[in-house]
Amino acid sequence: MRSARTSVVLMTGVLLTLAGCGDDDNTMTAAAYRDAGNGVCRDADAAISAAIPNDTPTDEVARTELAPKLIDALSAIRDEMDDLSPPDSLQRDHTQFVAAFDSATAVLDEAIDDAAAMEQLLAEGPPLDEIGELAAKLGLTACTGDS
Repeated sequence: MRSARTSVVLMTGVLLTLAGCGDDDNTMTAAAYRDAGNGVCRDADAAISAAIPNDTPTDEVARTELAPKLIDALSAIRDEMDDLSPPDSLQRDHTQFVAAFDSATAVLDEAIDDAAAMEQLLAEGPPLDEIGELAAKLGLTACTGDS
């Protein structure tokens, strides 16, 4: 009898351990999410700053150099942000934040092949307003462009 009880206890322990080994919940706390997200933006800031010249570039330079560099930088940030697991309270805004990077890169990509779109982009600047607004909403101060 004692052997049967020991087996049941051991089996229960094994099953509970296996149940805990499945799909780990890697959800971050809000503070950890903000720390990681701000770190991504701080790391990427140099690449973005280097891609945006101080003076207005020619259409050709913007099309062949500036836009591709910005697309690469924004895509890298987007991918790193997408890898984060925000808490449920931030998930919806996080999803919109990641999607805003897709929208911004789509605008830049279009401008590479469309002279009118490039002209508008040069007049208005890169489409980063939505990213900054969502970053502020998420508490990602290093991603707002104001820090």
